[in-house]
Amino acid sequence: MAQAELREIDWGTAEIRRGTLTVALSGAPSKDWKKRFVGVLGLLEPGSHAWGRVELSKEGIEVDQVQEGAEGDLRHHLESVVLEVNSQLELDSGEGGGSGSSEEDAERAVDERMTAAFRAFAATDA
Repeated sequence: MAQAELREIDWGTAEIRRGTLTVALSGAPSKDWKKRFVGVLGLLEPGSHAWGRVELSKEGIEVDQVQEGAEGDLRHHLESVVLEVNSQLELDSGEGGGSGSSEEDAERAVDERMTAAFRAFAATDA
């Protein structure tokens, strides 16, 4: 893989219908991205949340049984999953490149992703 296929949650598209949240992702996730999303989600899902099942769909991410008041926690949870998947893909795409400072590159990539994630909050909170 030449470049990581990073995705972000487009919170501007978020919609709740009958307790189910649907929110789009930037771009179309690859099969590898989807597989990793499911894997990371499985690791982070302890099962006692104020929402039900989380899954990827053609429209993006769907979460059923979302309870009122859980918005902030659910947002944090979903952003964490997406950030972890993106981190894994960036690390994989950076392996074997050999610039001599892969640790610095990885740290810089994490900083850039987190900066982008925090800045994205401003766009949706406005």
